[in-house]
Order: sequence, then structure tokens, then C-alpha cells
Amino acid sequence: MEVRVRNARTADAAAIARIHVETWRDTYAALLPARYLTSTLSIERNALHWTRALRHADGRERTLVAETSSGTVIAYAAFGRSRERLYPSDGELYALYVSLDQQDLGIGRLLCGATAEHLLAAGWQAMGVEVLAGNPSRYFYEAMGAQLSATKSHVFAGEALPALLYRWPELTVLIAKTRRSEPNSTVDRAGRPIPPGRRRDR
Repeated sequence: MEVRVRNARTADAAAIARIHVETWRDTYAALLPARYLTSTLSIERNALHWTRALRHADGRERTLVAETSSGTVIAYAAFGRSRERLYPSDGELYALYVSLDQQDLGIGRLLCGATAEHLLAAGWQAMGVEVLAGNPSRYFYEAMGAQLSATKSHVFAGEALPALLYRWPELTVLIAKTRRSEPNSTVDRAGRPIPPGRRRDR
């Protein structure tokens, strides 16, 4: 499947909102209250948020989308200056989500590399990402070379949950890793080994 990465546009708000809500409901089903995931979190409200965010984007925070050759948006990544006081000189990957039916195909790897390239071009040398401790995506970031640098507590839906801070101290190393011509990954998005013959990159 041919996939290209481009800057997000206001017209992408609904697709980004759908990906955001569907992946949150899947990823955080065992971590966040069911009422929050099914009622408070809605595609319609999220689409309004993304419409405003993309319409008034000022360049300090950016959003990329991955789309198929037919123009279907299947993933997005948001990034900018680090919000973590421990690393005020870093860039930060705020969010990276891939449609449920497009995961383990290398799209997350593609967006992670594109994000790193944009941050490096903007003058950042390192990048961080915050992940809830129970989020299996932590294994993806670890496989991409991120180093666990700190732990903290983060409030989601009114509940204090343990979170992990990961960091890539050198964006050039991350970029080189995402450009490597390895067609397959040896673990899935939950960090489980993938048998030979079924190995696919996120």
C-alpha cells in the first residue's frame, strides 16, 4: 500500500477525530472509565476541537497525517516544543495514532521519522514523548530507540495514572533508524514477538 505524509489541513479534522476517538477507546479500555470513553469522548466534539486547532495553527505546534493513494487519512502525529519542564530544550511528540485497521504496517514508524525530521529542521536536537504506563505503545517507542527518562503521574478523566517519559537524545539516530531498509519488525504494537512470516512493521 502506498502511503504519503503531508501537513494536516482543516478538512482533515473529522478523519483525525475519528482516529483519535477509536484508538483511545481501544487502547485505554482497561485504563480509563468506560463512561468517559463512551460518552464524554465523542468524534463530533473532537472534530470541532481539531477544526479550531488546525484553522488557527501558528507553526509552533504541527500536525502531520498519513494518507493512502486514494486520499484516505489513516494516521496522524502532532508535535512541537516540549511541554515537560525537565526538557525545555527538546521537541515533543504529543500524539501519534494509527487507524485500528492499519496498525502493524509501518505507518507509525513512518510518521515517527517524519516528525523527527521536521523537529530537526526546526532546530531541535532531541524529542520526548509521554505514555501512560499501561499503554502498549510504549513498546513501539522502545523499539524505535526511545529511552525511559522519568516517571510521573498524569490525570486523565479525573483519575491519576502513572505515566512514563521517553526521550530520543539524538534525532539523527531516530531518523536513520526509520530510514533503514528493514521490511519487518520482530514485535507487534503490544511488544509481543511476531512469528517469522507474519512480521510486519507498525
